[in-house]
Amino acid sequence: MMMPESEMQAELPGGDGPSENVRSLRSRLLSAAVWSAIGRILAVGAFYGSHFLLGRYLEKSHYAAYLMVSVVVATTTIAVTFGTAQILIRTIRKKVNAVQAIASCLKIVVFFGCIASLVLLIVSDHLGAGERWNGIREYVPWVAIWFIASAASLIASSALQAMDQFRLGVLVGAKNGGLLPNVLFFLSLVISSQFEILDLGFVIILRSVLQLLTLIPAFIFTKNSISIHRTKNFDGQAREDIAAPTAKWFLSESWYTLVTQFVVLGMAELDVLIVGFFVADGDFANYGVAKTLINVVRIPLLMASVFLGPFIAELYYANQIDRLEKILRGAATIVGLPCLLIALAFVIFPNAILELTFGNGYPEAVPLLRILTFGTVVFVLTGCNGLTLIMTGHQRELMICSIGVLLIYLTLSPLILSYWGVWGGAWLNSILVASLNLFVTIMVRIKVNIWTTASPSCATLKLSLQSILKKPAASP
Repeated sequence: MMMPESEMQAELPGGDGPSENVRSLRSRLLSAAVWSAIGRILAVGAFYGSHFLLGRYLEKSHYAAYLMVSVVVATTTIAVTFGTAQILIRTIRKKVNAVQAIASCLKIVVFFGCIASLVLLIVSDHLGAGERWNGIREYVPWVAIWFIASAASLIASSALQAMDQFRLGVLVGAKNGGLLPNVLFFLSLVISSQFEILDLGFVIILRSVLQLLTLIPAFIFTKNSISIHRTKNFDGQAREDIAAPTAKWFLSESWYTLVTQFVVLGMAELDVLIVGFFVADGDFANYGVAKTLINVVRIPLLMASVFLGPFIAELYYANQIDRLEKILRGAATIVGLPCLLIALAFVIFPNAILELTFGNGYPEAVPLLRILTFGTVVFVLTGCNGLTLIMTGHQRELMICSIGVLLIYLTLSPLILSYWGVWGGAWLNSILVASLNLFVTIMVRIKVNIWTTASPSCATLKLSLQSILKKPAASP
């Protein structure tokens, strides 16, 4: 029989009695939300601030080249980590040996990082003649340093999140870079722009060096957190006797997640790379600008995903399914409101927003921004559906949904881009993003028996907030 929550929070793993050091789920969830929100707002703000500066001060062709490098780095970082980051969170949360788990993931990063660097070196000589490929052609070693350091930082960040160190996790790593490298990069660009020394090579090398230097605090924080994690029971649940995971075990578990991440990345960012093969430099820059802005709509949900992952696994394995659903639907509803407001602004005032952020050089991006908003709104309102499948051990089902959508995209995109250009590509991307998230939401309902979607009902939101904020009953 499942132990009552109040007792679970008062017992040590071995059942040796109460501990004053055990924090309730409420306390840990709110702390994670606050630190993750602050860290991600600053990190994402610096990320977009950097893009806005580069869009203004670099030549349009050089900015297109930097966009292409950014997409290659984001894509390759996912490939190099091989989907292990989220599996690492779930694994450490189940009380396996954190040191061995992290070491196994880093072995995977080094192995696939070397392979990816070699492939990039070979492919760089066979790219098209467009200027958008110059960053990859001319700076292969720096691009390789960038994505390998990003992958290692992401592993460290995931381990920190699994050990409830969300403040440190967002500092060193995230999908678009951690707070530390993003802020330093932005400040460096601000200073450099005053001396008119910004060019493509300088920007790529600067970004790579800063990401590499981030590894120093990343692994210092991880080492210190592991020392605390060995002696501190943060959730009061009994320790499970799980064998220390090897790199081979992580590969067998994470390849489902890798495929899914590539599909999601393909719908969100990798399509920029595909578009680059079929359109002119000017159209590519317009599409890249619209994609950069549309990601702003995703920010609130992505911030929620940063801290919700470990708690999804914790509540699911504690069989607290009802509370899990309330928390997920409440989170989707809370983040949905600002996302809808931002999306509405993109639809009504696209010209003003583009001029404010990137200057006067991108009027052709207006229809692209409006089209892409549709799929992104569906993505946000369906909540943390894919994350829920991964954290509950159903990554295989998520992969099946993702592969189906990917095959449709890869089949249709060359034809649509050839005949209808970036506008056709934007519609295809938007429709498939919406379709994938609807499919995944239904799969969550089938496999986990919960909904993750936002709710327009005030009563549902009230129940969700009560579930999040309620204090556990005092132990007798």
